[in-house]
Amino acid sequence: MKKVLITSGMHAFAQRVARTLPLDYEIIFGTSEPAPHLLIKSGKYIDIPKYSSSTFNHEWLNLAISEGLEIIIPLRKEEIIQLAESRDLFDEYGIKVAVPTLSALKSIDFLFNPGIEFIPTVIINGKVLNNNEDIVTASNESGVCLLSDSGEDLLYCCLTNE
Repeated sequence: MKKVLITSGMHAFAQRVARTLPLDYEIIFGTSEPAPHLLIKSGKYIDIPKYSSSTFNHEWLNLAISEGLEIIIPLRKEEIIQLAESRDLFDEYGIKVAVPTLSALKSIDFLFNPGIEFIPTVIINGKVLNNNEDIVTASNESGVCLLSDSGEDLLYCCLTNE
């Protein structure tokens, strides 16, 4: 069973992303905001480093290793940017981070706070996470996206930090 962390766990979009993942994945929600103690105690939610921390990437790597995470799905733009900078480091530890490459990140226009009518798709290295289908236009890319009806075009999604 793969262990997956989705950030912004208290946000409805995180819950929608979770519903698109395979049923045999163990999903944990991360939050850097205050969460009810009962949620943290349940083991389904964990405290995660804030994106404003100067040691953000190292804190994340330590968290991922200690929690046994195999996939991290960040949903806040600042988290995406910072984790994209160390995507290769996480790969060395066998941890996939659903963020675009740095080169792609420079040209991406994000859809912020996608509404309930949008069904997100998680892509890891050009493959749809829930069915392993190839996305030809995104052969090495990763992230949370909306796919066009043809399945060839994608629009990256994220949450604002406000």
